[in-house]
Amino acid sequence: MQYKNNYAAQTSYQNLYMTYGGTNWGNLAEPTVYTSYDYGAPIREDRTLSSKYSEIKLQATFFLHSSPDFLVASRVGNGTVFAWATIGDIDYLVLYANVGHAIEAVVAGVTGTPKVSGSSTIQASAGPNNTLMITGTPSGISTINGGKTIIIIVDKPTALSFWNVQLPSVNATVYDKAPDVPSVFVFGPYLVRNATLSDSDSVLALHGDINSTTTIDVITPPSVKRLTWNGAPVNVQKSNLGTLRGTLPFSAQTPSLPSLKAAKWACTDSLPEIQAGFDDSEWITANKTSTARPYQPFSGKYVLYADEYGFHQGNTIARGHFTGNATGVQLSVQGGFNFGYSAWLNSKFLGSSQGTNQYSADGGQDLANDTWTFDPADLNAGDNVVTVVVDPTGLEEDYNGDDTFKTPRGVRGYELLGDSDFTEWKIQGNLGGENFPDKVRGPLNEGGLFVEREGAHLPGFSTSTSSWNQSSSCTPYTGISSAGIQAYRTTFSLNLPDGIDSPVALQIERTPTSSYRSVIYINGWQFGRFNSRDGPQEIFPLPEGILNHKGENELLFTLWSLGMRIVV
Repeated sequence: MQYKNNYAAQTSYQNLYMTYGGTNWGNLAEPTVYTSYDYGAPIREDRTLSSKYSEIKLQATFFLHSSPDFLVASRVGNGTVFAWATIGDIDYLVLYANVGHAIEAVVAGVTGTPKVSGSSTIQASAGPNNTLMITGTPSGISTINGGKTIIIIVDKPTALSFWNVQLPSVNATVYDKAPDVPSVFVFGPYLVRNATLSDSDSVLALHGDINSTTTIDVITPPSVKRLTWNGAPVNVQKSNLGTLRGTLPFSAQTPSLPSLKAAKWACTDSLPEIQAGFDDSEWITANKTSTARPYQPFSGKYVLYADEYGFHQGNTIARGHFTGNATGVQLSVQGGFNFGYSAWLNSKFLGSSQGTNQYSADGGQDLANDTWTFDPADLNAGDNVVTVVVDPTGLEEDYNGDDTFKTPRGVRGYELLGDSDFTEWKIQGNLGGENFPDKVRGPLNEGGLFVEREGAHLPGFSTSTSSWNQSSSCTPYTGISSAGIQAYRTTFSLNLPDGIDSPVALQIERTPTSSYRSVIYINGWQFGRFNSRDGPQEIFPLPEGILNHKGENELLFTLWSLGMRIVV
């Protein structure tokens, strides 16, 4: 109705937002969305067609057919016209209405006695001044033959499976759906991709998809005697409607997928940064004392914004060094709606916080302010380290032109409580920062977790080193027993059947009462970021091309517990 209201207002341009859903792969997303980006899309992220696609097809076919005349029409009738075309020397007009809905239609320029075929619920008679009067309630397909004019009446469910497919033309330089461009009418299939004529125009070759055994009806030029579907011949007969009718057989196939639960996994600690003796000397020293951003630090001597040091996406880690008898630390961490962070003193877990979404009762929080108290027993006599791991949800869009895209990511403010202060801060993000080494997948693919920096997500990575556990209990199904970050890696093979579009996805069971976050890598590409508390996404499509349908695949899955035992 929104689109039709626009037509009534004589719109000349209309943006169909969105037509084809996609994936916020890597760290492409901004804080108000998640990995999948196909809400309301007629063509879903996994390439399947939604019911909205069929409705848009009905509207778009009519709109394209009637343009440019539509733009100069002062008034448009309320008839639901799908399409019209001249096929051979016959003018065809396709009308549709809801099942059981009483219709009336008058078509001018029709002489002779009309002949009705198909549903008995449609009636037609000759009217005054060479008009054709049509009444009744549509059911299935009905045709009214008026000599050189044939009216096709269909109910809406049938109309949804109707395709007006353009034929190739040597004179066509652009895709033009005007009625004078040669085309054919096709009823029945789930999707018709294209149509061509061959063998002196006696063979109509259709290519498309079906998802069940389908009766196909085609209206073609009179020269067409044979039909093929995806290269295979279709036995057709002339129907009582005047169409060529045949059956497209469908052999239901359930692709065999491996069980990840039965797979052999290897796992490793992806947070060695909290272990005693961890060497961060090669990390970037966060020693800036000012920033030109409009969003200034709340507290602390040094600016700890990740972007100030070349880390613009994915997880980041900051390590603050100090000596003395501090009693706690105050942290302000900013990461976008639904972000999360965890903090440790040396190897002792301090706690975690998460933001909220923009629709929550508090209006959405992208900033967490916390005070963490130290246990004196956890302090070292010499160097101590506060480690802060941040999972941001992307940079802001500048939707309102108010510089919100400059909102910082990382530690916005800090204060060490007691009689000491931080002597140095180190910061780390994706490998190389702005000088990232993976030029194929680009800067948005990776974050700063240890397994990402060492390339464990990339094809060919070996888990045979001592830092990787190969035991049968080391799987995401066993999980992690305390706060921390664990990474799991496995390989699996696929052999999906040819000639079938097989969407494949990874599903993670969401448990809103627990708090964990995950990153999914398939063959080196990040194709999922999961948040157990907020979701909402649980199914992550893995498109063919990224996923190898005919061979081996490598999967890396991280599991970050924000404070409790977690299994998936």
